[in-house]
This record gives sequence, structure tokens and C-alpha cells, in this order.
Amino acid sequence: MEWTSSSPFVLSANLHGGSVVASYPYDDSDPKLNRTSVYSKSPDDLFFRDLATGYASRNPLMGSGNPHCPDKETFPGGVTNGADWYDVSGSMQDWNYVFTNTFEVTFELSCCKFPLASQLPLEWQRNRASMLWFTGQVHRGAKGVVKDNETLKPIHGAKVKIVGNTHHVVTSKRGEYWRLLMPGNYSLVVEADGYETSPMLNFTVGEDLDPKWLDVNLSRSLKPSKSEGIAWVPRKLPVQNLTDSVPDLSKNSASSEAGVPALDFVHHNYSSMQSWLQSACAARPEICALRSVGKSVEERELWTVLITGNIKGSQVGKPEVCYIANMHGDEAVGLELMLHLIRKFLLGYGKVDRVTKLLDETRIYIMPSMNPDGHEHAYEEYQRLRTSSLPRSDPTQTVPYDPIPSKPSIFYLPPVHQGISGFVLDEATGSPIVSGASEDDQKRDIRIYVEGNDRSVGVSKAGEYFRLLLPGSYVIWAEDHTS
Repeated sequence: MEWTSSSPFVLSANLHGGSVVASYPYDDSDPKLNRTSVYSKSPDDLFFRDLATGYASRNPLMGSGNPHCPDKETFPGGVTNGADWYDVSGSMQDWNYVFTNTFEVTFELSCCKFPLASQLPLEWQRNRASMLWFTGQVHRGAKGVVKDNETLKPIHGAKVKIVGNTHHVVTSKRGEYWRLLMPGNYSLVVEADGYETSPMLNFTVGEDLDPKWLDVNLSRSLKPSKSEGIAWVPRKLPVQNLTDSVPDLSKNSASSEAGVPALDFVHHNYSSMQSWLQSACAARPEICALRSVGKSVEERELWTVLITGNIKGSQVGKPEVCYIANMHGDEAVGLELMLHLIRKFLLGYGKVDRVTKLLDETRIYIMPSMNPDGHEHAYEEYQRLRTSSLPRSDPTQTVPYDPIPSKPSIFYLPPVHQGISGFVLDEATGSPIVSGASEDDQKRDIRIYVEGNDRSVGVSKAGEYFRLLLPGSYVIWAEDHTS
């Protein structure tokens, strides 16, 4: 939160697993509605829907809207409003939209959060074009710089408002602003403490990725502002639209090219991820920088890669895009896709015109793993509790299960972090049995029990369960308590 709130990100994505869908704000809804699923519309709902649809339509499985995880869950066009799917209070995409400048979308990438490594090439092919397209969408709408009319110094913290829209963005320390908008006609005003409100500026946003430049000078009021900065002169270099025709330079990822290290489709642990990131950025230091934005609970660095053209030169005027993956320890697909995306950018710069233009005009931040501690405790195809369809006439039906005590929980909860987790699967279909509404609109209540322990845990809306246990041997089973 501190990192995103202190960085002028314009567009961002967080990558999850457990389904295949693009989910957009809001995730939270009005508590007075007292509903678990209701469409919660943001002021920029049309833009978010366009972002989600654009990503999903370039991913064959996501775009189908029928990812089969579980079979009965479908998403028209492969997209959903967060709260309309299920209500979440305080999600990252909502927080970033409300409290920072960035527009964030959540991408659920795969049914299985930690699939076998043999599945990773397919996941890369499904998402490659979508990721390139999404990155380029930062060059939409309007942007410019807000300055003091007398000193011509940039004004930090000025509010840039679109008439008729309740969501505003604020200027950076260099006075820059970026306002993502759908094509159309708009009016803009700027406000800042100690200054008169700017005259209304009318402008039109086109269909291409060439944002409207609107610089604004503010006149001081009787109470002068203390905002200061450095002078900035914007460069008007349009970025061409990225299409699916960008060649896949990662097809030969198993071999090193141009000094960029090879990258196999395997699951990387923290050590191998760190080593690869260090070698990759060392191969292209003119466009790549590796930084840590902090440390995890277990003192692992939270590595972030910055990729941009002429990284040591002037960076003013470049909008920033951010990708954050592996938020939950078991969500491994996003981590691997981010490594391949980094390699694609490093190999494409200077060879593929559209990639080169994108990097010359954009600062791209990629955090492959936000939860390296949890990822160290995760593993491929972690144990799943298979059960029958649990007929309601016999809710006590159980299936014995032998957990693997040496395998810790995929979620980290210090100091007790061992246990078992997985899905409750229908034995006939192999699909997760989810909580929530059933076919006859009754709410399913699936509980997980451990022999000799009275405490049960519930199953999530994705069919997952999590049970913390000390090392040892256990018998575990699922029960259907649906009334």
C-alpha cells in the first residue's frame, strides 16, 4: 500500500488464480443492500469494462466465459464486476482506485492456482497478447502538467477533475497527471490549494493510443500554495496500438539470447526467481532495473523490475503501469507469466517496433511475487479432498483422507503455518463443490472436519478449504450441512 500510494501508477493489474475471468471495480457494495452479490458500479465503470473485455477477448479460454472451474460458473464475455461475482470489502483493486491514481483490474488466470509446470506454456500463450494489449492502454485519455502561472514550477497534489465524474486524479511531484478515459467529449478543471480553479477545458478523446495533451497553469489566490517541483517540458510522441501480431520472442525461451538468460517453463522458487531476475536485468541495464520495495515476514526481498527505454535518461511524462503477481502463495501462474513477460520486453526492445515504442513511452513495473513466503510453502497440484456429491439425505457421509504432514499450508500464518488445503471435488465430475447458491437456490454449506477435533472450517465460493494443523497424521473429511 505504501509503495502504490507513493508511486504515480496510472494503470495496474493484480494476478490471481482459482478461476479464469477479468474482474473490475468495485469489489465492495453498499452494506445496506444486505446482499452477497450485487453490481457495484464505479464512476469509471465503462472504462473498466472496456479494459476487462479487451483483455478477456484476447484470451481464448477467458473470452469464452466458460472456464469450467467449477462447471456451473460462467462469465458473459469472460468479465465480471467484482461485487456482482462476490462481495469483498477492502480489496486491492478498490483501494488503489479510491486512494491512488491507478486504475486496477484483477485477472484470474487459471482454475488451478498451482498447476503442473507442463501447463505453463499454454497459460503463456493464452495471456501473452492480452498482457501486451493491456500495457498499451495506459496511453488513453488525457495527460499534461499543472504549473504555477508565475513561477512555471510544477504544482504537486493538484486535483484534476472531469466534469460529471466524481473520481479525480492528483498531480505528481513533477506536476504530471494522467486521466484514463473512454473515447468521447469531456470537460476538465484543475483545483489546488492556494490557487484559483482553472477555467473549464473542453476536449475530445479519440480511438487511438494518443492521449490528449492539456497543460494547465494556475493563478495564485490570496492564500498561496507551498507546492514546489521542477520544470518539465512534455514530449508528444504517440504510441502505436499493440496488436496480437507482435511476434512471440519467447518461443525459444529455453536458450539464452542477447545475453538475456534462458527461461524454461518450470515453477521457480524464490532463489531461482531472484537469480534469473538479477541476470536478466544485468543483460539489459539500459532498459531494466531490479529493485526491492521492502521485505516479507521471513525477510525475503520483494523484488520489482522496472523496464523502460533509456532508463538513465529523462523519465518525465512517461505514465507508469504496474503488474503484481503471486499475491497468495499458491497462485503460481502469474509469477511465471511475469517472468516471461519481462523476457519478452527485454528481447523485443530494439527489435520489435511496437514493443520499442511502448517501452520508450512507458515505465513498466513488474512484481513477480508479492508473497514469496507463501510461495515457498506451496507445491504443484497440492492435495485435494475428493468426495462424493454429498447427498443431503446423508449429510454425515465422510471420506477418509491421508494428508501429507511434511507439506505445509499454502498460506503463511506465523508462527503456525503447517496444515492442509485444497478443493472439495465432486467425485463424479471432478469439479469443485462450492459454497453459496445451489441449483435450487439453497445455500450450500460444506464443512471440513478433522477426526478428534470439534472445530470445522468452511469451503469458499471457489470450492477451497484451508485447515491449519500441526505435523502429524490425520483423517479429514467433508460434510454437507445444507438445510
